[in-house]
Amino acid sequence: MVLRNDRGQLLAAAGWSLLHWDSTQVELLAMQYIPFLIQDWMFEAAGLIVEGDNRAIVEAMQCLTEARHWESHPLSGEDFNWTKLFHRVFFNHIPRDCNAAAHFCAHLALNCDFKWLFADRDTDAIPSIFWDILWSDVSLFS
Repeated sequence: MVLRNDRGQLLAAAGWSLLHWDSTQVELLAMQYIPFLIQDWMFEAAGLIVEGDNRAIVEAMQCLTEARHWESHPLSGEDFNWTKLFHRVFFNHIPRDCNAAAHFCAHLALNCDFKWLFADRDTDAIPSIFWDILWSDVSLFS
């Protein structure tokens, strides 16, 4: 799971060990995990960008945040109330080959649960290879 602010700067990265036969359900569970990553300082951003590689879930979440769909959407409910906390939440479908940071997090989560918040800049907890991956992801869009 990778969260960015409205300028594309990394806010948080996290992963947890989970085994499930349906990758769509795993992506949906990841969206439900986001409240555990949210910190007060994140509300200073004009928006939150949530990246995902499952187009169906990303599109469903984007519809969920549109006011006219909120009450009638099948995913509405307490699990997704966190989307109302931000001025704007953007859900972007990012193919795996362009989302190395999230791919790295998914593989790391196979071995251990982790949560990295980037406001405190506790870089000792973050593997240096992750910083290299972030730089290459940014370079794709430069």
